[in-house]
Amino acid sequence: MHVSYLESVITKAEGRCRDRGSRLTPLRRQVLRALVEVSEPISAYGLLEICNAEREEAMPAMSMYRILDFLVDQQLAHRLVSSKKYIACSHIDCCPKHFQRVHFLICDQCARVKEVEMSEAMMDSLNHVAGAEGFKLSSRQLEFSGVCGECR
Repeated sequence: MHVSYLESVITKAEGRCRDRGSRLTPLRRQVLRALVEVSEPISAYGLLEICNAEREEAMPAMSMYRILDFLVDQQLAHRLVSSKKYIACSHIDCCPKHFQRVHFLICDQCARVKEVEMSEAMMDSLNHVAGAEGFKLSSRQLEFSGVCGECR
């Protein structure tokens, strides 16, 4: 990964946090940096292992979960519900409006994840279909599995 890209992402993340009245502390920065560098879905314990390898004092697992919750709340990371893993948002350096309609294409073979957006009309249609069945969606995040173009 190109160092200047990584630094750019971290700088934008710090600005986004500051604009929202929060702070990207050194531990939060370390976790976000690891998420960006890994560039594939990773569990909280996988991240903990990476981060603890760089530290003298081990970070407790609960701290990792709190940091990941913070990063998701700040729209800097996503939690993939189907695998219970995390990925860095691929749009940190742009407007976060995509976050409301972000969905994921997950390759069954290589586990790559691609963030995609659906139009508001498509989401409205999905809500309408669910509502017609008396079902209220609790999440607007969809995860689709399949085979990516590189693996095909």
